Amino acid sequence: KPETDSGMFVPLDKVQTFIKSTMFGVYGSNLLTGPFEENLRDILQGILIMRESLNHPQLNPKTPIALVTGGGPGAMELGNKIAKELNILSCAKIVDFTQKNGMIVNEQRQNPYVEAKMTYRLDKLVERQAEFNLDFPIFVTGGIGTDFEYSLEEVRRKVGSVKATPILLMGSVEY
Repeated sequence: KPETDSGMFVPLDKVQTFIKSTMFGVYGSNLLTGPFEENLRDILQGILIMRESLNHPQLNPKTPIALVTGGGPGAMELGNKIAKELNILSCAKIVDFTQKNGMIVNEQRQNPYVEAKMTYRLDKLVERQAEFNLDFPIFVTGGIGTDFEYSLEEVRRKVGSVKATPILLMGSVEY
């Protein structure tokens, strides 16, 4: 993708969509889909409707939308599923959690809604986060992994390695 130091494996017929897209992201638990499916669908549908009447460099009728998750089950699967339903390019930055004994943990299961992806070894977890290259991250209720990713997104904004962009937090008030 232009102006980034990373990319994904993308189906040939979707390469231009990927290159030109404003990148949204959904972070959340691999165990929970939570009560936010309707809200997330409303947000993404609203963005698609809103961009049709805007002339912003990132939101306009000529700029496609892509959605990136970690590619696993739970909230990530929900995000990728909604993206596919809305004809938004569905992407994933997957972590290979394979253990030395060959066991696969739940986070490893790739959801069936991913169209474009990149896979990272576990020791490249921080590099993976830096390569999400999101214009608009959305965080839903999650656990320690989601909190870790949220912290890294905030640090990237604080130190100026990415532009200051909105971060949407979805969940209970306690979360």
